[in-house]
Amino acid sequence: MSGLNEHLPIDMDNRDNLLEKFESVKDLAKSYQELSQKLGSGTRVPNEDSTAEEWSEFHTKQGVPEGADGYITPEGFGEDQLMGDIRNVSHQNKVTLKQWEVLANAIVKNKESGDMARANEKSEAIEGWKKTAARIYGEDLEKKSALAERALNHFINNNEDLKTIMEESGMGHHPAMMDFMVQMGEQMADDKTPSSETGLSSMGDSVGKLAERGRKLALLRSLRDSRDPEHEEVLKEFMDIQKKLDDAGYEGVTDPRLQSQWSV
Repeated sequence: MSGLNEHLPIDMDNRDNLLEKFESVKDLAKSYQELSQKLGSGTRVPNEDSTAEEWSEFHTKQGVPEGADGYITPEGFGEDQLMGDIRNVSHQNKVTLKQWEVLANAIVKNKESGDMARANEKSEAIEGWKKTAARIYGEDLEKKSALAERALNHFINNNEDLKTIMEESGMGHHPAMMDFMVQMGEQMADDKTPSSETGLSSMGDSVGKLAERGRKLALLRSLRDSRDPEHEEVLKEFMDIQKKLDDAGYEGVTDPRLQSQWSV
């Protein structure tokens, strides 16, 4: 029989359980001591009366870094404003490093999903534009494509800004843009040059202003994105400028003789 039997009150709660678990008062005291040490080594949550230092020590033990720069930027992300804001908000809300790891993985997955969706959308748009071009040009598609490629290499690929826009958006395949490039290629093949009567000497500054306006329009997202509510209006203005410059004997806004008057 347990040595505790004579030391525990008859009506004590859990008396039988204690008698089964401990053989003596010494065993019970030892168990109590171990439990006290375990509880004492744990981190206690500060209360409203605790000092700032006590709260800081508590958060540090929980795994919150000393500053926002303690959160490592997920691989594949640059140091932009958004990531800086996320780190600052995380630190203000005392996000631990383990919690940050979960959050960072979610950010990466979200970015990858977004990149994939945009890539698929771009690919589908390009395929649609290619089919439209094939329908428009029919048997002349190969010939027209060669003319457009000639103009693209001569004008667009020599301008890093426009080249980047074309590559990122795929707009080089857009029917309106391809038609524009075909016209430029045809003018290059015909070796057209404006006479002094149709050039800047007869039109003053208007040609330069038209070219500058057309270049600014070419950089607008609304010109490249057919879903933009201003797309049709911007595209119409851009094509009107191209026609006016063409009538004046120039190869549109990409005419190298007007480059000195362009501004980004």
